[in-house]
Amino acid sequence: MYLRLFSRKRIATLSVALFACLCLTSLNAQTASPPAQTQKQMLASQYAQLASFVLFGQDDVRQDQIIRARILLDLATQLNPDSPNLWLLRAELANLENNPDASIKALRNYLRLVPQDDAAQYDLIIKIVNKEQTIDGRSAKIENILKSKSANQFSKPLRSRLAVYAASSANEMGQRRQALFWLREASSLDESNPDAALLTYQLISDLGATTQQLGSALISLVRTMPYNPQPRLQLAELLMAQGVFTRAAEQYRAAAAMSSETLNPQQVKLWAIATASTGRSDNAIEIIDQYQQFINAQFKIEKQREALMSGGNPGDVGLEQFPSIPLPLELQIAQLAIFSTMDPIDSGDRPQETFDLIKSELLAKAGQGDELAKLDYLWLGAMFKFDVDQVATTLKEFPVDNELAQIARGFIAYDKNDFDSARTSFEAYKETNPYASLGSALVAANPTARTAALQDVVYSGNAITVLLAVHQLQSANAQFKATAVGDAIRRQMDRYTNRLWNADPINDPWVQLFVETAEPQINYLDPINVKLRLKSKAPIDLAMDTPYTVSGKSMLTAQAYVLGQPVPLSPPTIINLKRKLQLAQNDEIDVTYNLTETMFGLFTQNNPQSPIIYNLNAITDPIPSFNGTLVPGIIGLNDSLNSQQILGNNPSKPIIESRTQAATDPNSANYFTSLAYLGTITQVLPSDDPDLNKQQTEDQIAQIINDTYSQADELTKAWLLRFTPVKLLNLENYQFQRVIDNAQRSDSIMVRIMYLATHITDKSDPGFIAALRSENPTIQTYAKAMSDTFQYIDDVRAKAAEEQKKQQQQPKKIDW
Repeated sequence: MYLRLFSRKRIATLSVALFACLCLTSLNAQTASPPAQTQKQMLASQYAQLASFVLFGQDDVRQDQIIRARILLDLATQLNPDSPNLWLLRAELANLENNPDASIKALRNYLRLVPQDDAAQYDLIIKIVNKEQTIDGRSAKIENILKSKSANQFSKPLRSRLAVYAASSANEMGQRRQALFWLREASSLDESNPDAALLTYQLISDLGATTQQLGSALISLVRTMPYNPQPRLQLAELLMAQGVFTRAAEQYRAAAAMSSETLNPQQVKLWAIATASTGRSDNAIEIIDQYQQFINAQFKIEKQREALMSGGNPGDVGLEQFPSIPLPLELQIAQLAIFSTMDPIDSGDRPQETFDLIKSELLAKAGQGDELAKLDYLWLGAMFKFDVDQVATTLKEFPVDNELAQIARGFIAYDKNDFDSARTSFEAYKETNPYASLGSALVAANPTARTAALQDVVYSGNAITVLLAVHQLQSANAQFKATAVGDAIRRQMDRYTNRLWNADPINDPWVQLFVETAEPQINYLDPINVKLRLKSKAPIDLAMDTPYTVSGKSMLTAQAYVLGQPVPLSPPTIINLKRKLQLAQNDEIDVTYNLTETMFGLFTQNNPQSPIIYNLNAITDPIPSFNGTLVPGIIGLNDSLNSQQILGNNPSKPIIESRTQAATDPNSANYFTSLAYLGTITQVLPSDDPDLNKQQTEDQIAQIINDTYSQADELTKAWLLRFTPVKLLNLENYQFQRVIDNAQRSDSIMVRIMYLATHITDKSDPGFIAALRSENPTIQTYAKAMSDTFQYIDDVRAKAAEEQKKQQQQPKKIDW
């Protein structure tokens, strides 16, 4: 579940200090009441914490890390078999190890404790099905499961996803009809299933679906992936072609609101044209103007980046230093078309300014021999009534069989009310050229024919001619109609709330994230439990853990403060929030996570002297911002919980005496925590406390730990090893040698692994060499993995030394 929480990347250089720090643990709270966990649970948390440390790093996780983490987590689950989080962690480690049997076992144990988690149920079933060696076998297996009586006990979202698996298998075997059967079943069971919608769309597209079928499939894609801009853009284009302009403009706007990149010029043009076709020409011009502002802002950012790379000051770069970036020609023509639908009082001089820009660009190309550019200037001028006399004169250069020249002549004739000449000019091209088709409609024989012809242009023209035809119909108070297919698609869209079609993840987020403490930490080594809560405000059910609905993972960071000073950040923890396949309307998902089992938990153990204040921040779908910080992406959320406290427990004489008493009484509720406290605190005893004799206290603690270890069971021995100070290199007066000598000879896997994980800092250590020769396969396997780790460290150090040597050998540059 959380392997990436340990950051599957590894630091460039590891050192002995990293191993040693594992045992520099400490006490953070008073123990006025019994611990929140049993002794086995506490020890299990320590093995899990060690596993997190083993997997910590910056490069891809290595096999030696996986092996060590597996052995540590197996010990943790043996000690605490009723911890759901440990079993989820074990399942993900098995996935990383590509061990389906271990993953199946871990998931079965997890579901024994949390049977309602249908996301885990799905993972388990698919892993079982995938053990079949052939596609036929897998297909038969999944269909048998779906047809069995036990399937009725599954949630509908689970059955829906299993049906998609069956459909995918059938499709892979060429059984299209069977695939479509299972897809219909999947969609009927769970309308929020994005995999069913996507596979349906792909299948019907391959089978030559009708426009209405494609529209229906696109609606399902938007319904199941509401924050995916691509299906919305495809649906908008289809709606445009069917004359459903309001819905089309709506989908372009929604796609723009959720796209990580800006729309391309063609999409901006269609959005503006759709908007203008609904009578909102001023809004359409604003859309294009905002796009121009965007491309100029992007230009400025690029220039600032160039200044930064060349050593300059990005703040000195302003747009006033550069000419404005012109719009692409297709958007300028769209602007001109939209201006032609507006009242001249509203458009002012902008139509002429726009045409002048178009003319300048086209005639510049014409001057370089581009005859097509010259013809484009002519027909645009003729159609939009600019430079009419000059256009008419220039047209004499072109023969009557030149298509664009004839279209230009037709619009000039239309402008002069010479409809017969206009019809003659348009006639030959009206079936193939959309502008000739528009011109032919404008000069139809009578108003009824004109209305019908303009309606045909709405159905079959390009974006510009569609807008102009709609405007002509509106000006004549004639109702333009969407196609029958367009009406059917619109009615299907009307089944859903407008919040779906106008989704805006920034201004109307559908899901909330809350960070809460599950319960306060009262005693030293009590769990540091944090609860993450997802709450739906969506108008529809949402699939969990998809890129376009709700993120299934949260990155949790903890910033700690000791004596008011911030300490270096612990590695972030990635927490799996996917405890359901579907987040239903008004539903919640709560996940409680024990931070004791993370690197942050290790830090809190290591600092007993003062209270620790910490702030938590959770973020989903994180993406890097311009300045390098992480911010929520399109579906991302974040929340913080500040000023949480872990009580300090300074080692004063009364506290030492209280802990000593509990540590010598196996029946004390605080027996384990007191032993841990004493083992930790012996390294940080104050030397300036007049009431506390430092040397005498150190000797007393060492006597207690040595004596306790010699008489303890394996559980207590492993616990003592976790908190017994490490023997640092060249340390002469080490008071815990009896513990180490005993641990080196232990036949207990629990004891020996704890010893290897916490006390081996050098590959020449006799205890490590003995473990490599152990007859116990688990102990030997762990030791061999450690040997690989040591070799990795040596290789990294050698590489770093070689790189440093090369740099030192490079000739120094002379500063002239």
